[in-house]
Amino acid sequence: MAMKAKEVQGQVSRRAFIATSAGAGLVMSLGIMLPGCSRDEAADPASKSFVPNMWIEISGDGAIQFNIPKAEMGQHVGTALARIIADELGANWNDVSIHHADSDPK
Repeated sequence: MAMKAKEVQGQVSRRAFIATSAGAGLVMSLGIMLPGCSRDEAADPASKSFVPNMWIEISGDGAIQFNIPKAEMGQHVGTALARIIADELGANWNDVSIHHADSDPK
C-alpha cells in the first residue's frame, strides 16, 4: 500500500526512530573511545604536541619547530621555509624555531 505524501510527513515509524536513536548513541559513545576526546587527555593541552610529519612539530603552547634535514651552505633557506610556515599557520614569527635534524632514523 502506498501512502500519500501528506500522510507520511508527520509520522515517524518505529523502525526509523530506533535506527536514529541507535545511530545517535553510537556517535556520542565514540567520543569515549577516540584518542584526544577524553577529559584526561584534554586536561593539559600544553603537554601535548601535534606532529603531522617528520618536518614540523607544533606544541600545545603554540611553539612550532621546523626540522631541516640537510646542512645548508650559503643561502640558508631555513629562514625562508620557517617564515612560510609561520605565515601559512598564522603563527607569530617568534614562536617558530629551526632545528637542523641529525641522522635520526625517523
